[in-house]
Amino acid sequence: MRARSRARRALPYAEPVKTQRPLLVVGALRRDLLASLQDAAREGGADFAHATTADEASALLGGAEEPLAVAVDMTWAGAEALCVAIRSDPKHASTAVMGI
Repeated sequence: MRARSRARRALPYAEPVKTQRPLLVVGALRRDLLASLQDAAREGGADFAHATTADEASALLGGAEEPLAVAVDMTWAGAEALCVAIRSDPKHASTAVMGI
């Protein structure tokens, strides 16, 4: 029995589907980390929003558009309260929340 050699085919590159739902990043993060998160959002076809205060985060979360995901700086003073608020709001039941 002869071994067959299979040439691997590269999958064609597809442009990401643009979504109007932003990646919301909350907290006082380093500039380089914010730039990396913004690049990742753009590559994934999402808008990017950054909040450094609880009021800013609440305003962005209370808007008409549900965020695609929320990345929370867990060293930020309001991190726990924000995560609890997001999880307790039925509007954000399907919103992914990540601690960074």
